[in-house]
Amino acid sequence: MKIAQVTATFPPYWAGTGNVAWHTARALSARGHAVTVFTSTPRVRPESRADPGFRVQELATALKIGNAAWVRGLSRALVGFDIVHLHYPFIGGAEAVAKGARAGAYPLVVTYHNQLRSGGLLRRGAFRVYTRWLEPRILASAAVIIAVHADYRDVYLRRWPSVVAVPHGVNLELFRPRCRTAGRKALGLPPEDPLVVFVGALDRAHRFKNADGLIRALGACRTPARLVVVGDGDRLPALRSLAARLGMGDRVRFLGAKAPEALPDIYSAADLAVLPSTDTESFGLVLVESMACGTPVVASALPGVREVVGRPGEAGWLVPPGDLAALARCLDAVLGLPPAELRAAGRRGRRRVEREFSWAKVAESLEGIYESARDRSRARPSTPGG
Repeated sequence: MKIAQVTATFPPYWAGTGNVAWHTARALSARGHAVTVFTSTPRVRPESRADPGFRVQELATALKIGNAAWVRGLSRALVGFDIVHLHYPFIGGAEAVAKGARAGAYPLVVTYHNQLRSGGLLRRGAFRVYTRWLEPRILASAAVIIAVHADYRDVYLRRWPSVVAVPHGVNLELFRPRCRTAGRKALGLPPEDPLVVFVGALDRAHRFKNADGLIRALGACRTPARLVVVGDGDRLPALRSLAARLGMGDRVRFLGAKAPEALPDIYSAADLAVLPSTDTESFGLVLVESMACGTPVVASALPGVREVVGRPGEAGWLVPPGDLAALARCLDAVLGLPPAELRAAGRRGRRRVEREFSWAKVAESLEGIYESARDRSRARPSTPGG
């Protein structure tokens, strides 16, 4: 099958949607499909990703603001593909993809990664208009819509027919338990200190990841835990300043962005991985990465995320979104557990990931969805002119 994956972000921009697109393309290519990724992200990539088995085509942009990119020539470039898979949101690209699907140029599958949200007043208003008027038109153009969990589908996508739930996956060979002591030594940290890790983009588009809230919550904890922050972006200087103002400069280590190959040692060195997002989060890829490495998690109880974490205490714990006092209490309680209990939760998390979250399983599910989308598109009349 000739498959196009369309995404606003892509490695080396280390964020969830782009990484999902990369792994999806690689898994489908491994099953014999011809995959091309269309992205507005620059094509410079680490050598370890130089030959992933699929093509990457950088889109020419007329204008780019944050992750939004008004692209040129995308509709024409997608003609001739057996299936087009859009990773939504992609302001500036999704509209062209949907137009081609309405015209009958190709069957369209949309993975709905998250809602458009912003903290800024102007951008929040623009996103509200986009979500009300353009998002329904884009989703209506899809033969199949994919939610990353049934939980997220039932809360945010219940008005749409033909929504299926397909979780993201994780590379089980790369993300596996490593030596905790060696990981601590490589980070230059004492082996006995409680250690929390945060992994996520630190730009304004990902402010909802709430890294600043985690720093504040950790500062309110009784447990003198250390924090390692993995990620980069325009908010990094403000986060450094916040840690210094709270007197936590010696307890918070900012490592910058790291390639996936570096993450297993960091997850394995930690006692907990924390995802304190306030909203928008639909899955939390870092959660399954950490669980695959045998490190339990603490996360906000958001739709999708809570389904990944599972029962409290099984492989992780949930807290109300945005409640920093509750987050601090949870961190104190969990970090105060006997080490054997934390290790047991980590082993349960690894088993859960092995059962439910592999990219091979995702690719197999997508093949069936693509065939279904092609059948539905053949039965649906096109709309001339889009």
